[in-house]
Amino acid sequence: MNFLQDWLEGNPSAVFANWSNQLGGTPAQKTYYGNNYNNTYSKYMGALANTAQQGQIPNLTFQNWLSSYPWMKEFQNQPSYATGYNPVKFSPSSRWMIW
Repeated sequence: MNFLQDWLEGNPSAVFANWSNQLGGTPAQKTYYGNNYNNTYSKYMGALANTAQQGQIPNLTFQNWLSSYPWMKEFQNQPSYATGYNPVKFSPSSRWMIW
């Protein structure tokens, strides 16, 4: 067996850190995913629970689950305060335009 692969399977936070670093994207996207390990891992555990409830043996590793995770869709569905987008930074206030 591959030592690194075995180690990663036993350390989901390392898998997540590696995955989130490879995503690329904007700084806001990197920050969002860098801070959302617990939320993402909970979704993975939910997927395992759903598999078990269907009577199947859950054998999906966190690394394999992340490879099919729709991260861009997840990011786009978040409210602006969660993603770091602040429209005020990019548009002047209307008061400034009136004076």
